[in-house]
Amino acid sequence: MRKIYFHCEDELMYFCELLFQKEKKIHLHWENQSRHKNELTILQHVPDDSIKACMIQLFMQFRFHRMMKEIIQDTFHYDKDEEVEAIMHWTDWVITANIHHERLYKHHETFQKFLRPLFSRYIFDRTYIHFDEMCLFSRQEVKRKMTQIVGYAIDEWKEEERYQHFIHAIRVYIQSRPSKIDEIHILHEDTFQFFTYRGEKIVQEQIEHHLEKEPLYLFGIDTLEYDVTPVITFLPKQIYVYTDDLADTKVTALRNIFEEKVTPLQKKYFPFRVKEN
Repeated sequence: MRKIYFHCEDELMYFCELLFQKEKKIHLHWENQSRHKNELTILQHVPDDSIKACMIQLFMQFRFHRMMKEIIQDTFHYDKDEEVEAIMHWTDWVITANIHHERLYKHHETFQKFLRPLFSRYIFDRTYIHFDEMCLFSRQEVKRKMTQIVGYAIDEWKEEERYQHFIHAIRVYIQSRPSKIDEIHILHEDTFQFFTYRGEKIVQEQIEHHLEKEPLYLFGIDTLEYDVTPVITFLPKQIYVYTDDLADTKVTALRNIFEEKVTPLQKKYFPFRVKEN
């Protein structure tokens, strides 16, 4: 028999739901001892691993975002609601997408796995478990790790903001320039291959000739964006991109810049014959 105490009734109810999902059949007794103490008695043996897993999910559901917001405001000193919300969104993304895991966790693959040994040290062989006490017991190490995660999230957020400003500047530039061709067809291989509406391949010399006439250096565009810059120099009215990977960064950049002018199609619909080199 084990007793688990919760300050918050909602946390107790959620823990019970999680435990039922894991153990299927289980006998529990809940007693509300006072306004600040809910006692849950587990009337049969439940493995530590099951309790630990439920505690981790409980922490993520009820305590994680509370601590995250505290770190954003008190450690990194962001207090505007829109900034706090943006950083919380990016922190969730760093966690769920497992971004920067090699630098964050060493021997741990995810944040939840990082929590396992911390919660295990508290839960191991205890008859009486206090959820609030367990969170306090692990708080210093959890906060240290979460501060690292929030730091990476802020870096990602700022990088995205810089990218959006960059995209906006290019859009404004494009709107002020006349189109040079009606349409361009782009075949997405390892790089972009460009074709006229007649199926004539646009060679590198032609691209470089047009690039010399456009002040794209003002936007910091360099060879890393070489697949996208030719489209900016030609400023077509309509862009057909034939790709099987819409998530590719080059395709994404093209769609972000030209928006409704871009029509994505599968590569099998490319209408021209490509000559082998």
